[in-house]
Amino acid sequence: MNSKDEREPPVSGAPASVSAATFTIPLQLTVSIGKPTREARVSEVAPLSAPQVQRAEVEAEAVPAPDFELARAIAAYVPLLNASYQLAAQTPFELPAGYTRLADVRVGGMEAVDIESTLTPEQQLAVEHDRRALVQGATPGNTEALADPSAFGFVVREDATGAVLISIRGTQTPAEWLADFVPVPVPFFESPSMGFVHVGFGVFYHKVRGSIQAALGKIDAGTRVTVLGHSLGGAMGVLCAADIERNMGRKNVDVCTFGGPRTGKIDFRIHFNHEISRCFRAVNALDIVPHVPSVITGWNHVGVEIGVNGKGGSSAHSLDAYLDGLKKLAQGVGSETVDFSRQVMSIRLL
Repeated sequence: MNSKDEREPPVSGAPASVSAATFTIPLQLTVSIGKPTREARVSEVAPLSAPQVQRAEVEAEAVPAPDFELARAIAAYVPLLNASYQLAAQTPFELPAGYTRLADVRVGGMEAVDIESTLTPEQQLAVEHDRRALVQGATPGNTEALADPSAFGFVVREDATGAVLISIRGTQTPAEWLADFVPVPVPFFESPSMGFVHVGFGVFYHKVRGSIQAALGKIDAGTRVTVLGHSLGGAMGVLCAADIERNMGRKNVDVCTFGGPRTGKIDFRIHFNHEISRCFRAVNALDIVPHVPSVITGWNHVGVEIGVNGKGGSSAHSLDAYLDGLKKLAQGVGSETVDFSRQVMSIRLL
């Protein structure tokens, strides 16, 4: 819809004194209450072309995002997320210099079973599909089961500032997940009044919530907390930030995700954007994961998009590709226009 009113030209011969007309249009709304139908799998939805994606997603003109900490993202965010995958794969890792490990983000004991016992068969099926993605493919080219699938990341302290960072992994090999992914909306478990989110994202955040809450319980309430996530971990990170702000008494919370899918419906987006003022989503050109679930079926992104065009790794979804795109932005290679063939630093709201 155009922001300016569009008026037809005056009709020839019309009286000069007539400048407007008033019409009364009856409006009838019908509300049906019944069993919701399932949403289509990603593989059942025709893919959108780049121009169609732009039309469906862009709500504002591209503008710079000056609050995005590009240097911090390169030096800390991506290395922490890489280390999170290595933790799950039980391979050697190093945290970035200047960061101290406080705790691990892990699936808890009771949390692993309690929430799933309340789910319907359809919801359980969706969760199981997400679980298969999260327990495989910790590193590009490796689709074997993880050595430690209960490990999702870290809670670390930034030595120079005292800030706390929470990193949450997802999957670096999302092809099979995308092929049969069916989004199933449920009220956000930790705060139902925030709106509807995909059940799998909600369940897996709930499973690791205890480890995060325990770590933050030892940190001063005014400390800055930055939540990081990649892929499905990006959706979990969005839920984590909302939970920390709403339920853990912390208001100094910000978010940065990489290749994250849409987490919730429009109601969740409205509440989240109102309460979390600094949320950035790095989105690499040709990475399909940020474009699911479909905006056409009411799923919406939160925060501000940082568009990049990185290469490397096994795919456009890999952290190597995202790191390459961030480094290109740091080198000044880019444009502040919404153009999928060039570097982008823009605001996108859907």
